Amino acid sequence: MLLAGGALPAVAADWKITPNLTVSERYTDNVNLAPSGQSRESDFITEVRPGVQISKDGARLKVRASYALQSLTYLNNSNYNALNHQLYAAANAELLKDFLFLDANTAISQQNLNALAPVGFGNTNAPKNLTTVGTYSISPYIKKRFDSFADANLRVSQSGVYYDTQGISNTVSDSVVGALTSGSAFNDLFWGINYSYNKNKNQFIADTEFERASATLGYALTRKFRVNATAGQERNNYISLSGSKIGGPFWNAGFIWAPTSRTSVAATYGHRFFGRTYSFDLSERTRHTNWRAGYSEDLATSSATSLSYAVLGGFYVCQTIPAGYSYFPSTASPTGFVVAIPLGNPVPAGCQLAVAAVTPSLSLVNEVFILKNLTAGVGVNVGKSDYNLGLYSLRRDLQTSGTYDRQSGVNAGWNWHFAPRTTFNLYGNLARIQVPSQNRQDDLWSIAGGLTHQFQPKLNGSVIVRHQARSSNLPGNDFTENSITALVNMTF
Repeated sequence: MLLAGGALPAVAADWKITPNLTVSERYTDNVNLAPSGQSRESDFITEVRPGVQISKDGARLKVRASYALQSLTYLNNSNYNALNHQLYAAANAELLKDFLFLDANTAISQQNLNALAPVGFGNTNAPKNLTTVGTYSISPYIKKRFDSFADANLRVSQSGVYYDTQGISNTVSDSVVGALTSGSAFNDLFWGINYSYNKNKNQFIADTEFERASATLGYALTRKFRVNATAGQERNNYISLSGSKIGGPFWNAGFIWAPTSRTSVAATYGHRFFGRTYSFDLSERTRHTNWRAGYSEDLATSSATSLSYAVLGGFYVCQTIPAGYSYFPSTASPTGFVVAIPLGNPVPAGCQLAVAAVTPSLSLVNEVFILKNLTAGVGVNVGKSDYNLGLYSLRRDLQTSGTYDRQSGVNAGWNWHFAPRTTFNLYGNLARIQVPSQNRQDDLWSIAGGLTHQFQPKLNGSVIVRHQARSSNLPGNDFTENSITALVNMTF
């Protein structure tokens, strides 16, 4: 359907095609992350990853696509050898000028099945805990402006999430989202009417439905301070063994304060069927710092969470966190910070497409959960150095089993541009995973340091030394690993 956009006038714009190749050699002294006291196996892992990036920036058609075929060869454990497909592709087309549009995306990546099983660096350790995840979404939508009175939009979507592992439920979702919001005729007063419906057809569990309708009313007390309130009704359909309500009326009230163009604070307080709800979003930019913090609560599933990461945009590893982009502090990278860059946005300098898409950190589960997500981070630039600090806490209240799990952590990074084409990188990460239903608590920490050098405009290389360790309150789950990686990236 997207290629059919060739009939559009904007198709005359050039396509940009950039082949690339990554070659790396990694030595690890514990390739299968064997627990303490058991036999450790060392190995050399050779990665060859040819790929291609395709982009188009037309007036009515924008495309971003990146594909790589990753070949992993193990010197001492040939049974681990693998070929992995890694894909991110997204497009936006304007089918009828200023009215009908189409979004589409698809992604293929590898992610961990179980946070309590061995979790390695990237996708080269413990392949038995990895699964390939494929997602797609196609979504036509319309935008209509009713002069200065109101703006309307209506979006219909179908999406799917597929796991290459038995026991995890594949899901196909159909959804409708619509909104009518006040136009420019309303000055200090603003309002909105919203509706959303989502039905998930699940492979191994009962289908689930989520439906919400609400109205919002707000007022600008000053040019910089606005208050708002939302009330509505939600109807959900999923298996809950607790016998508690899973729907009903909801409300929230909050404010948005933007004292300057660089500072924004928003917060809400409300109530839903599962209790009191809170949210906030804080951002602050100065000449040398970029601060961001946020908290949210909502119903979710493993499939929906996997899909939401996939549709955010291309995932890039950046040496520093670009201002204004989402940063995933729960995900460690061997050479930088993982950033989601939406379709059509320029890729900041110092960012390269990630080897695999960002994936949820906690274990995949076949049930609905309430996801409570807190993140905070700051980036500081001083001279030739960039410093980054991130904090996060994820909690899932599982609605069928009645249990919960949690992951929280902190990471920090230092990038030192001590030479025109050479950067020193140092990263540390500490994560705690708690699963009370199993009476288990794990602490996973890692530290990595490396050098990255730009040999030529299209050729760069890195050497990374890393140590990671996990301690657990249950025996047989502790492990340590030391590794060194040398890699070269080339574009043509």
